[in-house]
Parts: sequence; structure tokens; C-alpha cells
Amino acid sequence: MNATVIWRACKFVGLGVALALGFLSSQGQLELKEVEVCPQGPPKCFSASIQVAVNAVAPGGLVSVAPGEYKENVTIQKSLILRGEVYEGWRYGEGAILNAQDPEQPTLAIKSSQVTIEHLVVRGGMPIPIREGVIEVERGSQAVYIRQSRIESEGAAIVATRSRQLRIEENIILTPPRESSPGTRAGAGEAISVANSKEILILRNTILADATAITIMGGDQIEVVGNYIGAYSLSALHSGIIIVPWPPPLILFPPLWPLWEEAEGMGSAQVADNILIGPGYNGIAIVGRKLEMTNNHLLGFWMVGIEALSEEALTIQGNTVAVAGVSEIREAQEDYYGRGVGILAYGIEGSVLHLEGNVVKGNARFGILVGTQRSGRAHLSGNAVIRSERGGIALLQEPCVTEVAGSFIRIYLPYTFNLRFEGELSGEGNFILGAGKDELCPADFPWPAGFKK
Repeated sequence: MNATVIWRACKFVGLGVALALGFLSSQGQLELKEVEVCPQGPPKCFSASIQVAVNAVAPGGLVSVAPGEYKENVTIQKSLILRGEVYEGWRYGEGAILNAQDPEQPTLAIKSSQVTIEHLVVRGGMPIPIREGVIEVERGSQAVYIRQSRIESEGAAIVATRSRQLRIEENIILTPPRESSPGTRAGAGEAISVANSKEILILRNTILADATAITIMGGDQIEVVGNYIGAYSLSALHSGIIIVPWPPPLILFPPLWPLWEEAEGMGSAQVADNILIGPGYNGIAIVGRKLEMTNNHLLGFWMVGIEALSEEALTIQGNTVAVAGVSEIREAQEDYYGRGVGILAYGIEGSVLHLEGNVVKGNARFGILVGTQRSGRAHLSGNAVIRSERGGIALLQEPCVTEVAGSFIRIYLPYTFNLRFEGELSGEGNFILGAGKDELCPADFPWPAGFKK
């Protein structure tokens, strides 16, 4: 028999066996259900490149990465699991380490749905003004799960745009400061930045950041629960958690403000059981419709500890806020609310505010500051305000507040330049101790029973 004929016969038999076993796609491309990556490459493992393994694995398959450093930028364009083999090493910056070959590009770009990243160390990023993330979840991706990994960035760490079902859980995320030139310092980017996305879960992460830890702009069904957030160094965090619509109406020309109603607004958001440690400017700032902030603990944010603007319903319950007044704030002459306020709650027309069981202490200005538009209602019960230098519980009225500045609320209410308390107030069991000037402000307001001095 001719050797060529024998070779062709063997080739077709091999293709048939491969198809039968599921190793080849219908187009004849090699596809494996599980692929191993190691620094040594073949024959010890399939490849020394994570990207080669990602390209070869079948959709829904597993890419297992052995300990070692892999210098490359990886793009994922199919559903898969990318997993480091060493379970605990990632916590200490060891195990499977993916480091960017080109720091101006994402170290790991996710352009597909149903992708899981776990047990990896991912490094890279560029400082401000370049804002690409070390891990980027590109628009349209769904069901992306980033868990139990360590992400280290000189810019933004995780960036997602127009995604759905994004879950970021039990990671260590570090964005340290970067020296830009002698005598100056350039901050890093956000640790987590999500825009115009839905069903976002950010759970039990440890985040040490130099700028803002978590920024969510536009979206719905947001949960930020059980995270530890702190300043990477003695340099101050800009903010801990920001959840706001996009774009802010004040960045538009005034004739375009009505169009903001059709922009990407905020729906429901829950922020619970988080620990935020400064120094920093703002702790938690949220603007949206149905908002819940419960059992959070904040220390050392000297602008505003918890700040919320609600279009419908707002619950602030069981939080502890200690916003230490620093010298530069004590020396300030203006009595506007953007300096040293523990909790600032504002409701637009028809909204209902509920503040219960919060403990606020050591603030440079007010412990709790409340404002509503007409037909809004605010109910305060069981709150304790201790040692606030300017006042205990205050309403957004003169003479308590003479200027509106230094707050996210000011940005998101373009039509309302003179914010005031114009709604209904009720309460019971509130306690104030050691207020410097006015325990209740304004003193001549008809405060209902339940606000104890």
C-alpha cells in the first residue's frame, strides 16, 4: 500500500477518535476541557503561556495555572474558569502570578460571559491619568466572578462597564501610592470602578487604596457587603464607597439638565457590614432611589462619614461613625455641612428617610444633619450623638447651615441651590451628649418629643 494512503487513513482515524472524545470542535480546532499551564511548558504541561491555554481550552473549560510568574497580557473571549493551582498562596502574593507585559494595557481583559477568575495574583496598571484597570470587564459581559485573588495595581484595579451579574468576592485589592516626581505624589486609581451595570455584588473584600476604594456610577441591584476598606498608607483616601448616577447633571450644560432623567440613574443599593478606616475625606456617599446602609463602621473620615440622597426610600440603621475633627477643619470659619459631619441624609420630594440606632461621635461639625424637600418625611429613632463640636442633630436650615458645599448632594440636585429642611420630622429615643454649641439646631424649631438633650 502507498505510504501516502496509509498516512491519510491514519489521519482520518485520528480525527474521528478526537471528535468522538470531544477534543476537537466541528471546525477541526483543538479544544480541551482542562488545560494546565506551568513556567516550564511542554512536556511538563500544555503550555508556558496562559493566553495559549485560554485560546485552546473548550468553552466552559478549566485553565489551571501552576505556581510561577507569567509575564503577559491575557484576553478572555469565551466562558471558562481561570484558576491558580495553589489555594492559599495568592493571599501573600505567591502562587500563580500574572504580571503585565505591557503595563499600559489591562493585565487581564474579560470580553465574554460566564467567566470565573480565582486563586491568582494579578499585577500591573498605570498611574493617573491612565485609567485602565489591571482587570477589565468589558461591556456586555455577564456572570463574571472574580474571587479569592490578589490584585495589585499602580492605577485602577478592577474596571467594569455595562456588565451584568458581576460578583467580586473575598479578594485582596491593593492600589498603593506612586511617586510621580521628587517632592510630589500621584495617587492611584479606584480599587473597584463599575459603570452602568446591574446585579453587582462586592462581598467580603479587603481593599487598601490610595484614592477611592469602590466607585459605582449608574446601575441597579447593587450590594456592597462585608468589606474591609482602609488607606494604603498615611496618605488619605479620597472616599471609601461612592454609588451615584451617571453622568452628574452639573457636568452638563444647563439646557440639557432635563435630559438627565433619561440618563443611567441609580436603582436600589444595599451597603452593609463594611468596615472603613481612614484617614480619608468621605466615607460612604450614595445617591439613588431605594437605599439601605446598615451596620457599617467608619473611623477617621473628616468631611462626611455617611452621606445619602434618596429619591424614594432611605434607611440608615445601626451604623457607627467616628469622624475625628482635624485642626484644619476646626480652624475653618464656614458653618457649611461639608466639613466633619457624621451622617448627612437628604430626601427629595415625597421620599421617606429612616435613621435608627446609629452612634455618631467625635465630629468637627454636626453629628446628624437632615434635609428634605416638600412632602418628604424624616424619622429618627434611637440615635446617639456624642461630642460633636458644633452641634448634635441639625436640620438643613439657617443658622445651622449657611452654605451648601463639599457634598455629593450638591452635585446631584442642579435645580435646588438652596437646600433646606421643608418636610415632616418625627422621632423617639434620640440621645445627645456633649454637643459644643447647639444640641438641637435650630434651637427655635418645634422639635417633637423624642429628641433628648
